[in-house]
Amino acid sequence: MIRRLLFTAAVAATAMPAMAVDTSSGRTAQTNYILKCVGCHGVDGHGFSEVGIPDFVNLIGTFAGDEAGRAYLANVPNVVGSGLNEDDVAEVLNFIIARWAGSSLPKDYRPFDGAEVARLHALDVGNIVDYRRVVAARLADLGIETAEYPWP
Repeated sequence: MIRRLLFTAAVAATAMPAMAVDTSSGRTAQTNYILKCVGCHGVDGHGFSEVGIPDFVNLIGTFAGDEAGRAYLANVPNVVGSGLNEDDVAEVLNFIIARWAGSSLPKDYRPFDGAEVARLHALDVGNIVDYRRVVAARLADLGIETAEYPWP
């Protein structure tokens, strides 16, 4: 456990210089995931539920198939603060969903695009933790499972 957290911290620290505003990275979505997301969600997409980082595997699609869930995904603080432009954010979100949504991917899923990400970034979602709780509770009421999220 400690070794995994230290590894994560080291990876995150090496990605810090890459957080400058990126108007056209020219990098693949997988490379941007490695640079911007792996520090929290890991190379396997399982996150670190013990410290409040949700698991993507067979769960991320539930948010991608819901309008409020899509707004949540686009407004996670490290997505907004990634320094990636909207097209690159859309590509990373699509990479994550294609790689890990698995059985949670809705039949009517549509990929993100830069215009949608720009529109979603303009929304005022307020406190993102509270927003996620509301979205997850509504999905749970519909019988849709979401990733564990132990934040108070």
